[in-house]
Amino acid sequence: MPSRSRTTARVLISVSLRSGPAWRPAGTVLLAVSLAGAAAFLLLGAGFGHTHGPDGLYERIFLAVEPLWIALTAGYIAAGRPRLNRPG
Repeated sequence: MPSRSRTTARVLISVSLRSGPAWRPAGTVLLAVSLAGAAAFLLLGAGFGHTHGPDGLYERIFLAVEPLWIALTAGYIAAGRPRLNRPG
C-alpha cells in the first residue's frame, strides 16, 4: 500500500525545488507529476471498499507516476543540471 508520507514528501520537495532558479524548469514538471501521484493516491482511498471500483486503475497510475518522478529527478541531475556556482 502506498505511503501517505512519501506522497506528501514528493509534493513538498517539488514545491521547494521550484523556488531555486536552477531547478525551476524541473520543479514545475516534478510538481505536476507529484500532484498526479497524489491524486491517484487519494482516488485509491475513495475507491476502497467498493466491489466493482476502479481500484486497479488508480493503483497502476500511482505505481507508474511514483517511479517516473524519481526517474525525472535522476535524469535532471545526470544531465548536469542544476549548474551550481562553485567557489574558486
